[in-house]
Amino acid sequence: LPSCQIMRTKLHFVALLVTLWMVSTAMQPFYVGVTQVKIIQGKEVNMEVRVFTDDLQKSLLKEGITFSPLDVSDSLKKQVEAYLLEYVKLNYKTESLPHTWVPAKLQLVGYEKEEDATWFYLELTNPLKNSAFKWKLKNTLLMDDHDEQVHVVHAEKGSLRVSEQLNRNRRSCTF
Repeated sequence: LPSCQIMRTKLHFVALLVTLWMVSTAMQPFYVGVTQVKIIQGKEVNMEVRVFTDDLQKSLLKEGITFSPLDVSDSLKKQVEAYLLEYVKLNYKTESLPHTWVPAKLQLVGYEKEEDATWFYLELTNPLKNSAFKWKLKNTLLMDDHDEQVHVVHAEKGSLRVSEQLNRNRRSCTF
């Protein structure tokens, strides 16, 4: 009987350790953003960037910007646009400049809250005159604040669909 009690005590202890480990793992923060890019006929771009609202708010506050996804005022939109475009860059190559990455001029169209995240919608300020054959996306949003920040990128260009993962060591992808 004493050996059964010892065995039961050991099992309870192991169960307690496993439970504590699971709780501590579940409490671990994670930093994942999603970027979706759709290239339309090589001349137009629709881009959506999703990040956790609280992480973005903390980063913007360091820049003196108080952000609420429910505030869609023009002044806040301009501040957020400037901040986003500092970290989200899109470049392209055309047949006339096949060896040169040309910066795409993006603008923030709007944003909306979805549960604990915010979606930002970007597009080109003007469609390209010449069709681009290659694109490069760089997204370092929130990486200055979180070494673990990851951005999952889904790019669509005609029938081509690409999914990539960007992080501190790999900050851009081409498609």
